[in-house]
Amino acid sequence: MNEFATRVTEWQPFYYTLSGVSATMAGLLFTSLSLNPKLLSNHYLRMVSQQAFLNFSFLLLLGLMLLQPRQQPLRLALSLSVLGTIGFFRLTSVLVNLRKAGATSTDARWAARLMGVSLLVFVLLLLVARLIYTGQAEALHLLQGITVTLLISTGKLCWELLQHGKQGLEETLDHA
Repeated sequence: MNEFATRVTEWQPFYYTLSGVSATMAGLLFTSLSLNPKLLSNHYLRMVSQQAFLNFSFLLLLGLMLLQPRQQPLRLALSLSVLGTIGFFRLTSVLVNLRKAGATSTDARWAARLMGVSLLVFVLLLLVARLIYTGQAEALHLLQGITVTLLISTGKLCWELLQHGKQGLEETLDHA
C-alpha cells in the first residue's frame, strides 16, 4: 500500500464517525422540520434549512469518499473538486438570491452571515483537492479541520434555525 493510502486508512475511524454523525444529524433536522413545517414558510429559514441539510449531505459524502479502499490521490482530488465546486456554486447562487430578495432585511443578513462559513469551507475544500492532486499527503490534515469546521457551523445553522422557530412558536402562542 502506498503512503497516501496508508494515511487515508489511518483516518478511517474518523470518517466512519463523521459519516454516522452527519447522517444522524440530517435525519434529526428532517424530523424537526417535519414536526414544525411552519419554519419552512419563511423564505430565509427555508434557505438556511436547505443549506444545513445539504451540508450534512456533503459531510456524509466526504466521509464515504474517504472510506473507499485503496484510495488514490487523483481519485480523491477529483472527488473533492466536484464536491467543493458543487457546494461553492450552489451556495453562491443562494447568497445571490438572498441579495436579490432584499439583503437589506434582517432575515436576509442573518441567513447570509450563517452561510458564510460554509462558503469558506467549500473554497478550502477546493484548495485541499489541489494540494492532494499535487501529491501533498499532509493536506489530509487540513481536510479534518475543514470537516470539523463544516460540522460545527452546520450545527450552529440548525441551532439558529430551531431558535428562530421557537421564537415564531412563542409569538404564535402569545397571539392566541
